[in-house]
Amino acid sequence: MNHVPSFTLYIYGRLGQLKHLEGTPGFETTTKVMEKMGLSCVEFDRKTSMPYEDQLWEQFDLLMQLTEEGMMKELPLFVVDPSNKAKVEALMAGRKEAVISQESSKKLA
Repeated sequence: MNHVPSFTLYIYGRLGQLKHLEGTPGFETTTKVMEKMGLSCVEFDRKTSMPYEDQLWEQFDLLMQLTEEGMMKELPLFVVDPSNKAKVEALMAGRKEAVISQESSKKLA
């Protein structure tokens, strides 16, 4: 709340739930950046229990064609310290186990 919108504030502003953000320099700049990144087309479903920010990141991954497999392949490019690489790999392995054990959710009609 330091005059720079977070993703959550941006999302609520886009949904028209924070009218006081409209026209502010921070919100307008964030909107322009999101448009340039191709994220202005992200749509938010109000009929699901999935939080708006999770919806944004899910669509971000699809728009940017990001996958965990791709990240693991590119890992040497953005993690150069071997100890950090081992930590990231351990986190990714733990995440895969957690995802497998999670319950699935369904959209309500």
